[in-house]
Amino acid sequence: MRKKRHTHFSFLWNGILHLDDGSEWHLVDNGRTHDVIWWLTGEEVEFDRRREMIILRNRVRDEIATVSAMIDSELKLAA
Repeated sequence: MRKKRHTHFSFLWNGILHLDDGSEWHLVDNGRTHDVIWWLTGEEVEFDRRREMIILRNRVRDEIATVSAMIDSELKLAA
């Protein structure tokens, strides 16, 4: 049996979901942003997979958002 990963919602900024575990996720379906903007800091969320998509479900509100992992970009300062 597959275990779902649980964490807590932190905040949404510029289309990027920030979670309490330090991870950042892009919203894939920007049309559903209206659901996510009402999520409150500390609400429990869990990850699940549906086909090739990663789903983040807010357990308190029973709402879902399709997300994709952020790719860490290395910042370089010009000399």
